Amino acid sequence: MDNAGFSQSESESQKSIIQSKLSALEEFAYQLAGHPFSLTSVDDVGQVLYAELRLPVNGEMEPGSGRPSKTLGTRRAVNSRYDFVHRSSIRDYSGGSLALL
Repeated sequence: MDNAGFSQSESESQKSIIQSKLSALEEFAYQLAGHPFSLTSVDDVGQVLYAELRLPVNGEMEPGSGRPSKTLGTRRAVNSRYDFVHRSSIRDYSGGSLALL
């Protein structure tokens, strides 16, 4: 091979690994929610995270209201407050750019 090469068999192998991990991550999300929902729907994800699981939007509640604040939170802020998501799962799936929260 001259310059950079591409291995079709390695590409297929990596594709299979990524699809398997993504499928496991989806099942994990459904297990946490207690039911399947659309991970590609902002409305469904918001309903599960903020209405059903009652996660504060920024890891904080509005003063005196008992309601989540209106600003979006960071993964670090939510994770530091809610440890029900196993850290190794987050690390496994966030290895580059894909993150659980």
